[in-house]
Amino acid sequence: MDTLFDNSKREQLSFVLRYISSETGVINERLICMQECANTSAQNMFLVFKSICDKNSLQWTENLIGQSYDGASNMRGTYSGLQALIKNENSSAVYIWCYAHRLNLVVIDAVKCSTNAINMFGILESVNDFISSSKNRVSLFEECQKQKYKNERRIKRLKRVETTMWWSHDYALNTVIDIFDALYETLDVLQTENNSNDRKRLHQAAKFTEQTSGIFKDISLFSRRRIEEISKDLQTFPRDAFSVFADVYKKYINVEDLRREYLHFCKCYFGFEKIKYIPTKLHNSNNDEIHEDTSSSLNSDNSNLETEHPFNELPNNGCSLSIVLNVLRISGLDTTFPTLNVALKIALTLPVASTTPEGLFPNSQS
Repeated sequence: MDTLFDNSKREQLSFVLRYISSETGVINERLICMQECANTSAQNMFLVFKSICDKNSLQWTENLIGQSYDGASNMRGTYSGLQALIKNENSSAVYIWCYAHRLNLVVIDAVKCSTNAINMFGILESVNDFISSSKNRVSLFEECQKQKYKNERRIKRLKRVETTMWWSHDYALNTVIDIFDALYETLDVLQTENNSNDRKRLHQAAKFTEQTSGIFKDISLFSRRRIEEISKDLQTFPRDAFSVFADVYKKYINVEDLRREYLHFCKCYFGFEKIKYIPTKLHNSNNDEIHEDTSSSLNSDNSNLETEHPFNELPNNGCSLSIVLNVLRISGLDTTFPTLNVALKIALTLPVASTTPEGLFPNSQS
């Protein structure tokens, strides 16, 4: 069980049942119920829990062997939390603190160890508050996206960083990277707009523009979308590319070496990517005999690359940085482009929560 505010600011409760099929041994997870729950106290959640079980004829006092929630006090309380109330009537219902949320606590502490990461996510949260606090700014932001991307992608809203969701850091960061140009233009318009009496707006827009135009703009150059654009026209490569990035990480990066390696890499990247993302199936047929398995021709550590993303479905935004680094590594180009290799690792390490944990832990809670 878990609760979450929907867009209408109402608390919604979801109830997911996890079980193993007695015939096939396959583990299944099914959404049993989704309903509004205004009162999230442990006692009321327990009453809701019993009501849902009764409606679905679930003999939880006999058959329930485990329960998993996040770390909220109303859920995990030792004496009066929901898990304790359930265990009072069924001692076999072992409480498991959701591993995804536990990992998130580790990630949060890891972020706090880096001043750069703290500042970056703090800026993201401030920008979101600044834009979202005014209908006019939201409207301007949407208009800048329409003009910048010509309806090639859907309009996006900035996301909050500081939420209880374990993926909030990743979601907020990738949203900004994907629509960075439109966001920068919005802040620039707010800063330079004539006849404005909003001193707070002018001051904040100038501050955000100065703080974010460097590091995020440089990191966005590592995305597949920007690599493709620059590979087609080298004149689109910014003259000040990586200036801020190399200044911040000057003990690791030489800006001239990075620029030179990046331009050469753009020219050859997609050729190596096509080789490394060979399709595992060439024909649409139910006959397994005509399926051609090409995985044996690649390195063993490349097996995840081929099945994770079909070639024509590879992401182009901030999520693509890890793909670019993998292609660089598996192709043996990390020694050819050593500075670029280090820069990509820094870019992927900086957004600490970009590696989402759903592939590591079972989805034991909604």
